[in-house]
Amino acid sequence: MTATDGVVKYDRYPTVRYRLHAANVIGNPPWSQRFDMLLSNQFQIWVSENFAILRSFRPHMSQHNAIIFDEFAKIREHHVAARISALYRSGVYRTSVSGNIGLLGSVLLGKL
Repeated sequence: MTATDGVVKYDRYPTVRYRLHAANVIGNPPWSQRFDMLLSNQFQIWVSENFAILRSFRPHMSQHNAIIFDEFAKIREHHVAARISALYRSGVYRTSVSGNIGLLGSVLLGKL
């Protein structure tokens, strides 16, 4: 939505009941499970699927968002120093310190 400059509005009123539990496939898994997903390339598979979807929307992206997408895509194509540089230039980040550490770790390991 935001890649094509769509507007996302936050509604403080919950309309969907979402419950996290121990058997969740998606949600907030413990770090051990996240690490296993990283090593098993599950994150890399998800990112590949998302890249394919976003690539199909690239002609509809603003110039600014297309540049961000192109820079972020370079993370998967280069050696480690170039991957880190592409991450920095893209401006892509997670909203938590631990999320940013995980993102940087996946870039360093070439698992993104």
